[in-house]
Amino acid sequence: ADFDEAHGGPNSSQGLLAAYREMANNFLAPVLHPDGRNAFMLRDLSRCAELIKRREVVRGARYRYWVYNRIDLHWLAPPPPLRMLEEAHPRAVWIPDGQDWDGLNDRFALVPRAWAETYFE
Repeated sequence: ADFDEAHGGPNSSQGLLAAYREMANNFLAPVLHPDGRNAFMLRDLSRCAELIKRREVVRGARYRYWVYNRIDLHWLAPPPPLRMLEEAHPRAVWIPDGQDWDGLNDRFALVPRAWAETYFE
């Protein structure tokens, strides 16, 4: 990684940004593409993680799950009860199916604490 960084190789920051520019999507918009706000959403997820971790310290306990729900998500029915999700698979990250645009649906996630920092940061 140090060699790549120093020499602009494919795994360097410059190399990765060049690869993202060539992709036909708005993953890092508006940084590399004019349409979209994905980079801001990623930044906001990281900010949420910081706030949640601070709250865990204040309360002296970690949350069992972290939940992410986009403000523009409209629930047509209540989400499944947590008990049902835990019985199905207690370490699974629960994300809705569909509208993933060849990635992950970014509207909702129920994340076990063990994976929360990976998902949010």
